[in-house]
Amino acid sequence: IPDSLRIGGLRVAVSGNIFDSKAVNRCETANDDKSLSANRIEIKEIKAENIVSVLIGQGELYGGGSEGFSREFSVIKTELEWKALKAKLNLRNNITDVFAEKNIDFSRYQVIFVIDEVKGNGGWSIDITDITENDDNIVVSIENLKTGDATTAISQPFQLVKISSSDKPVIFNDLTLGKHILPLVNFEFPEDCVRSIATLQPDSLYVINSDEEFNKYFICGSNPIDFSKKTLLFSLGETNYGIYKISTELLKESNEYSLTVDIQLTISCVIDRWNIALITDKINTQNVILNLNKHF
Repeated sequence: IPDSLRIGGLRVAVSGNIFDSKAVNRCETANDDKSLSANRIEIKEIKAENIVSVLIGQGELYGGGSEGFSREFSVIKTELEWKALKAKLNLRNNITDVFAEKNIDFSRYQVIFVIDEVKGNGGWSIDITDITENDDNIVVSIENLKTGDATTAISQPFQLVKISSSDKPVIFNDLTLGKHILPLVNFEFPEDCVRSIATLQPDSLYVINSDEEFNKYFICGSNPIDFSKKTLLFSLGETNYGIYKISTELLKESNEYSLTVDIQLTISCVIDRWNIALITDKINTQNVILNLNKHF
């Protein structure tokens, strides 16, 4: 396992496994994808109330994706996360200079951040059009209100707003794609943190919901995850080709959860290991469908 996770942001995963026939002839075919069946969980009737948000910033990045974002949605709850996000946004240009607010009181507020995939032209926007609080969660609706113009600039639209802090999980309702996307945060760990790789089933998903379960797989000293509010999703495997990029997306559709891991391969004939460790809001079930896609 590498020292740090090579994980892209959230984006729409390509369904199925697509392999170039010439490349397959040169290397062994990658392992078949495996999935776990999901159990249904009970959903009760809830009341919804609109939440007032305050715009922090909206615009476009022009680094052609070099800042390291793909289409992703996230919730920023701490000063450490906020500083890391600002540094990433400012990697190519001083984007945060025009923000309405640069200092956030995270004892009172949390930040909602949405960013689209890189676009081949300008004139795009990604917009938080509605935020609704229910008994069990907060739903953030996302749309593309502007869909491009004739300018040739490569751009990547984003938006940030702040809302009152809450312990309720946030669900992103992507109205453009028709999906409920849950926020994910990378959990990075050193190579020697995994207790025993040999005992783990490759291409399977481990849903970790307690300190006891965490200690079965990790020996990282003190556990930094609050499992009363969070769930850790962990998976690993290897391919017979080089890995170019890994993207992940966690969906809640109807009463089921599914995690898509999209692995984009190179044609290099090398054994390459991959792993993901993702923190999300509490999932009160051990069963989440894993959709593992490997393609060139």
